[in-house]
Amino acid sequence: MQTGVPAQPAMNVARLAPGFAHSFSYTSFFIALIASVTWAWLVKWRVGRHRAAIWKSVVLPAGGAALCWLLLMTLWLPLLDFARSYRPLVISALAMMPTKPACVSTLGLSRSQIAAFQFHGQLTLMPFVPSAACPWLIAEDASLHTPLGQTINGSWHLRGRIGHPADITEELSLFSRQIR
Repeated sequence: MQTGVPAQPAMNVARLAPGFAHSFSYTSFFIALIASVTWAWLVKWRVGRHRAAIWKSVVLPAGGAALCWLLLMTLWLPLLDFARSYRPLVISALAMMPTKPACVSTLGLSRSQIAAFQFHGQLTLMPFVPSAACPWLIAEDASLHTPLGQTINGSWHLRGRIGHPADITEELSLFSRQIR
């Protein structure tokens, strides 16, 4: 993932997280490299000793676990953040809205999705009420099956569907209020 070599694993990672733009970080790379060299030295040191001390048998597994955690937190953290975050989903929704609305109605969203729209989008969210004055509606797609371009209840026009880039099962619909 860091260098694109070998090509096949790099393509597999890109396929699992479409839209992820990787940026190479020298700091993270050197921290991971120093930790890997340190662990290799630890293995050499442990194998080179012939005395049987009980604490030495714990050093390699503990060092290996700490190294794996460090590699995960340095090299893989940007990808894991992208795959688990709702930020790309919120950015896609905001891109479909011409201006930031005063309020947005929600229908069927989970608590984590609501929190993401409030945090990443700085949006004021209200539960869906047909008489509400919010110009936009974000609804979970599983509860609605409206073809793109059609209306719901005659007052909401489907503007688009927003999918989470790393989870194809999660899809939201964005509606705008019809002006009469």
